[in-house]
Amino acid sequence: MIDGGGVISAADWKSGDLLYDSSTDSLKIAGDGFEGNGFLAEIKDLLPDNTWIAFSAATGDALMMDAHPVPVTLQNGLLSLRPRRSEMYAASFGGKLQQAGTQWQASYRWQAPGTLTGVDPFNTNLPAPYLSFYLRQPIHCHRVFPNGMEALIDVRNLLAQGYVPFATSDGSVLYFAQASRAVEGGLSFSF
Repeated sequence: MIDGGGVISAADWKSGDLLYDSSTDSLKIAGDGFEGNGFLAEIKDLLPDNTWIAFSAATGDALMMDAHPVPVTLQNGLLSLRPRRSEMYAASFGGKLQQAGTQWQASYRWQAPGTLTGVDPFNTNLPAPYLSFYLRQPIHCHRVFPNGMEALIDVRNLLAQGYVPFATSDGSVLYFAQASRAVEGGLSFSF
């Protein structure tokens, strides 16, 4: 799946490979028959005070698009994308504050411009693309909230990097990226 944004026509919206949210003009589109291979190296080190640091480097196949808008139809253009060899570098730093129970992580993952999918898209241990932050804080207010309640904040692609313009046949311009810029937050509880 590839994240994107922009206003699209009703005909494109009803195509089988596209998920479109008209209230936010965000979309997800599925590629056809993507497969790839590559190599990933990771190193992680535990530091004092419940902190850690990790570095990753990979080379492998990823769907890529040229940096210039290409006038083709949405369906045919995306299905004709081919995987190309790309590189990925990531660094993350995180930890847990023992007294408060706060878990945090700051990360940055870089890939070549024009890359629309991750080099290792199914590796859930890799940080989110580009500059991201994550914070998880237990709430200790037993009179108001039940036991096990936590507040979460997840900021992804803070600088909105990696967006690639794509022109459809009707002249509309869509933007695709590995991950859309997003700020998410909420409450969770364990029972």
